Amino acid sequence: MTSLSVGIIGCGRMGRQHALVCQSLGHHIAFVQDVDPTRGETLAGQCRGAAILSAPDEIAWGSIDAVFICTPPHARGPVELAAAQSGTPFLVEKPIGIKSEQCVGVLRELQLRPLVTSVGYMSRYRDSVRDARASLDGRRVVGVSAFWLAGRYNTPWWFDRTQSGGPFNEQGTHFVDLLRYFGGEIDEVAAVGRAADMEHPLSVSCRFQSGASGSLLYSCLSRSKQMSFEVLCTDGVVALEGYDLALAGSSQTTESALRTETEIFCRAVSEVRPDLVESSFEDALRTQLVMDAIAESLATQAVTKVRTPATLLVSREAA
Repeated sequence: MTSLSVGIIGCGRMGRQHALVCQSLGHHIAFVQDVDPTRGETLAGQCRGAAILSAPDEIAWGSIDAVFICTPPHARGPVELAAAQSGTPFLVEKPIGIKSEQCVGVLRELQLRPLVTSVGYMSRYRDSVRDARASLDGRRVVGVSAFWLAGRYNTPWWFDRTQSGGPFNEQGTHFVDLLRYFGGEIDEVAAVGRAADMEHPLSVSCRFQSGASGSLLYSCLSRSKQMSFEVLCTDGVVALEGYDLALAGSSQTTESALRTETEIFCRAVSEVRPDLVESSFEDALRTQLVMDAIAESLATQAVTKVRTPATLLVSREAA
């Protein structure tokens, strides 16, 4: 793989992990940038030769091959748009925003100027998840059932709805994305919970375009990580268990999904192979549109239709 020169925007936990993986793969961290100068200085000290930028508008886009955007959800949009306009491939952490409207400018630019993009739905890169999906080939899926019980993230913005969209938008999006990954596109959703209480457990039912049904229970009140994902077929069940989503009954060893995700993105950039990426920006937008529908259903207590990227663009133009 060709050695790349990459930038890191956002030097928290995810930015640091992507940077260190890139460096271990032989890539050069050209610069780091964070709103907290201390975080930027700390990460720069771990990355040989990395410059420290005070703001994204200091980026010399022509000097890098790719950028990793690891900012909180409320800050998403401007850097991705600048990257797309400059033709610079980018990996942005999930979710891609608080709401889909935040992403319209980037989507329009990518339609005009396609390039390699990736979104941090790292569970798609687990061997167990890929094997489970491959095992569904030729089988009829009638339902998907999942639960995600975990604790709060210890970051100041995570529990602020204006910065994260709420815990479910920031964390539960992983399993909503897997609902799509295994069941296909979702037509409509119905959510039950307390819209004003972000800590209250949330239950979501959905109908896939295929006619299959899905369900997801989410809570951030658990003292430990308890997770399960089952794909129900007419001829049996494919089950994934635990935080690492190991195949039930398998002795398969756990791999670093984030390392695999980072490595594949870098390879896709190096080889100009967008097909290598499991979750592109356009694909991740479809997951965010489901998240939007769930939020609307929770607020209205009504079954809600999931918009498509095309209807999103039309509604924005009409507005």
